[in-house]
Amino acid sequence: MRSLLRALACATLSAASLASAATLTVVKAFDSSTCSLPMASMLLTADGSLYGTCLGSGTGRGGILFRLDTTGQFSVLHQFSYNDSTDASEPIGGLLQGQDGLLWGSSQGGGGSDNHGTVYRIGTDGSGFTLVKVFSAEDGTFPSALIQDAQGKVYGTTNQGGGRRIKGTVFSVSPSGDFTRLLGVRAALDVTWPAGGLTWGPDGFLYGLGSSGYSTRTTGSAGSLYRIRPDGTGFQRMVSFQTPSQGYGPMGELLLASDGWLYGVTYQGGQHGQGTVFRWNPSDGSFALVHEFAGGPGEGANPSGGLVQGADGALYGVTASGGSAGSGLVGTVYRLTLAGQYTLLHSFDTTSAAGYYPTDRLTPAPDGSLYGTTWHGPDGLPGTVFRVQP
Repeated sequence: MRSLLRALACATLSAASLASAATLTVVKAFDSSTCSLPMASMLLTADGSLYGTCLGSGTGRGGILFRLDTTGQFSVLHQFSYNDSTDASEPIGGLLQGQDGLLWGSSQGGGGSDNHGTVYRIGTDGSGFTLVKVFSAEDGTFPSALIQDAQGKVYGTTNQGGGRRIKGTVFSVSPSGDFTRLLGVRAALDVTWPAGGLTWGPDGFLYGLGSSGYSTRTTGSAGSLYRIRPDGTGFQRMVSFQTPSQGYGPMGELLLASDGWLYGVTYQGGQHGQGTVFRWNPSDGSFALVHEFAGGPGEGANPSGGLVQGADGALYGVTASGGSAGSGLVGTVYRLTLAGQYTLLHSFDTTSAAGYYPTDRLTPAPDGSLYGTTWHGPDGLPGTVFRVQP
C-alpha cells in the first residue's frame, strides 16, 4: 500500500476516560465483504448522510465509496479498480461536497498504468463517476484531501513526485479539468513531503504542512508550516519545527479556529516526545504549544490526524497510541479547549466493538457529536465508523 502514514449498532460503549462522561457508539462495523481499512475522515451532508471511503475491498480491490443514511443503511456507491484506466484506486484523501452538489475526492492510484493518483467526482447516488485529473510524475504523486474555492476550483497537495529533486507539489484543478502545478516543494524551499491537505487562511492564502523541511542545512528537517497564494505566488515558510520542544513531524491539515489562530498537530516531540498540539497566529506570527502528549492511561500519544472545532468551541482529535491500552497503535479520542484544558474522551482497545487505530480527523455534527473511523476492528475485522458524544 502506498500511503503516508496515512444499521446503527445497538451497543453503546462507555468511554475509558478518567474525567469524562463521553460515550462512543458503533455506527457501522465492517466485514471483509463490505470494506477493508476505512482510513479517511467522514463527510456529513445536510441531509444527515455520512459518506466515506475504504482503502481495500470492492470487486476491483481498489477500494470503495460508501454512504450511511440517517437510519444506518449502508450502500456501496462506487467500487474502485486497479485494472481500469478510467477508474481510480486507493481513495485515501477523504471527500468534499462541491458547489455542484457532487462528491469530490482524490486517490493515490488509478488512471492508467503510471498509477500516480487522480482527482475524481461522483453523484451522491453513485452516478456519473468521472476522473477530473489523472496525475503524472511531473504533476506529483499521491494527492491529498481537497478544498474548494468560490469558483469551484479544488486545491490540494501531493506527498511525493513533481520532477527531479522535487518532493511533493501544491496544485489546483478546475471543474473542467484544467490543472496547474502551483509549487514543487524541495529542501531548498524549506519544505518537503507535504503532510496533508490545505486550509484557507483569514488572509486568503492557502496554508499547509510539510512533514520534513530544513530551516538551515545544519538544524535538521523536523517539518514546516507554509503558505502560498491560490495563483501560486507568495510562497513562504512561516514556521520551521527545529527542536523536539516545538514538536516535529506535523501531520494532517491545519484548522482555522474561531479565535483566528491556525491549529495543528505534530506526531512526535514535546517534552514527553509523544507529540503536540500547536497554534500559530497568521496576523503576527506568534507560535505556541497548546498541549504536549504524555502517553499513559490518562493521555493519548502520537496525534495522527488534524483537528476539528466542535459545536462547543473546543478542539477534538484522535491519537494513534496511548490511553489505557498503552503505547501500541491503538489510539484515543480527546477534547482540548482553546485555553489548553485536555480531556481524554475514549481509549480504544483491540477487543472492543469500536475497533482501534483511528487515523484521520473527526467530523463534527450539529448536535455536538463527532464521527470518526478506526482502521481495524476487533478480532481481525476491518474497521468501524463510530460516533462520540462528549
